[in-house]
Amino acid sequence: RSGQGGGRLGGVADSCDVQIPEARRQALLERKTAMMREGLDRHGVGGRGLDLGCGQGWYVHRMRAMGFDVIGVDSSAGQVARSGYNLGNPNLVRYGSALAIPEGDASLDFVYTINVLHHLPSVDHQHRAFAEIMRVLRPGGLLFLHEINTRNLLFRFYMGYVFPSLNCIDEGVERWLLPHRLAAYTSAPVVEMRYFTFLPEFVPVRVVRALAPVERFLERSPLRAYSAHYMAVLRKPG
Repeated sequence: RSGQGGGRLGGVADSCDVQIPEARRQALLERKTAMMREGLDRHGVGGRGLDLGCGQGWYVHRMRAMGFDVIGVDSSAGQVARSGYNLGNPNLVRYGSALAIPEGDASLDFVYTINVLHHLPSVDHQHRAFAEIMRVLRPGGLLFLHEINTRNLLFRFYMGYVFPSLNCIDEGVERWLLPHRLAAYTSAPVVEMRYFTFLPEFVPVRVVRALAPVERFLERSPLRAYSAHYMAVLRKPG
C-alpha cells in the first residue's frame, strides 16, 4: 500500500502485495472492510468514500461490491494504472497523495487509509496528512485509520529491527502512530477504536489458523490494546 512519496511507497506496495500470503491478505481484506461497513452503518454517514493509498485497488473493489461509492488515490503512477486495470475502470483511481488529495473541500463522507501514514517522512508530514483528510471530509464525516499497533514494545522491536532484516517492505525508520496518542496529530475526536489480530501479516497461514482460538480470546481480553493491528475511527467535527 502507498499514499505519499511516489516511487518508494509504490515499491513498498508492490513488495507488500507479493509477500503477504494470499489467504492471509484476503482474510485481512474481508475483516477490515467488514469493520468499516459496520462503522458506517453505526455512525450513519453517507456512502461516498476514498481509499487513500489504494495500492492495487483490492479494497476499492471490495467496498464498491458492498455498495459504497468508493474511488482510490495513489501516489504511484504504476499503482494507479494497475488498480484501474484490476477494477476494470481507470476512472475509479486518481493520482494524488496524502498531502494533496484530488478532491474538493467537504466532498466525502468517509476516507480510509491502510498502513500508509507511518511511511510519511516526518511527523510534520503526518500532521499535514490528517489536516488534508479533514479538509475533504464533510462535517461529521469519518476517517478510518488502519495502522500497525506498536504499542506493544516487543512488537515495536520486531517491526523496527527484526522484520526489516527479513523483508524489503518496512525499513525500520517508520514513524508509528500509537492508537492512544492520535490527539497529537489531529483535533478530530476518536469515536471508536478496534483492536484485532495478534500476529503480523506475514506469518504463515497454517500458524494463523492454529493460533486462531488464542487470538480471538486475546481480542476480547484486556490485552487487546496490545494487538498487532488497530482501526481508529475519527469524526470530523460538524
